[in-house]
Parts: sequence; C-alpha cells; structure tokens
Amino acid sequence: MRDLDVASVPMPGDADHGPDLPLFMEDTAWPHPGKLGAYLERAGSLYVETLRKAAEYKMDILELVAAFTPMLGAGPEREVVLWQRIKRPEFLQPLFAREVPPEHQGPGTWMHDALEVRDRWESRLLRVAPWSPLS
Repeated sequence: MRDLDVASVPMPGDADHGPDLPLFMEDTAWPHPGKLGAYLERAGSLYVETLRKAAEYKMDILELVAAFTPMLGAGPEREVVLWQRIKRPEFLQPLFAREVPPEHQGPGTWMHDALEVRDRWESRLLRVAPWSPLS
C-alpha cells in the first residue's frame, strides 16, 4: 500500500463526468456536554462570518451547504455535522500541508473560539457518486 499511486486508481464515474464531480467536506463535531446550543450559535455566526470573509478575499475554499444535528443514533454524545461544498479544490493541498496561520488562531476566530464549546471534530472528504442528483 505504501507504493500505491493513488492518482492511477480509477474512480467510478470518471468516464462519464471526469473531474467535474464536486467534492464535499463533512465536518463532524462533538460539542462539550451541555454546549450543543452554544456550538450551533457560534457555527451560525462566527463560522459563517469566517466563510463570508474568505469569499470577500477570494480565498473561499468551502461553501456551507447544510448543518445537521442527528436526532437518533448519534451515540452517547450529541454531534453536529457541517456539510460543505469544496469550491476550490486547488486550495486543498496547501490547506492540508501547512499549519493554520497565527492570524486565524487568536481570540475572535473560529479556530480559537470554537474550542470553548468543542475540542473534538473529524473531517472527511466526500466525492459525489455519478448517479447522485448533486453530480
């Protein structure tokens, strides 16, 4: 597996849609106990503002499409799922390869203030299936 050339692995639908299939980032966060409402409020204000500012400076990698709170089956902890369309895939590699710049880590930023209401999250990249209505 170490020598696998990932770029050579065929993807379902490549022949029909090629690289035009959109990518999504799914972020699942587990707010601190009793902080679900505070997390949702911060995401709906500070995170949305962070995305708006990124778009203003033409650095908008993500577009928030939906936010979910599972009703049943999420496990013992409440969780929030943010579903975001990747608008600029060319920005992904630099995003993964570098630390978050200091100006995006201080008080008043999403990366800082969200830690008051959660400290654990998981991100996944999702590719749309060729038969999906989103393709």
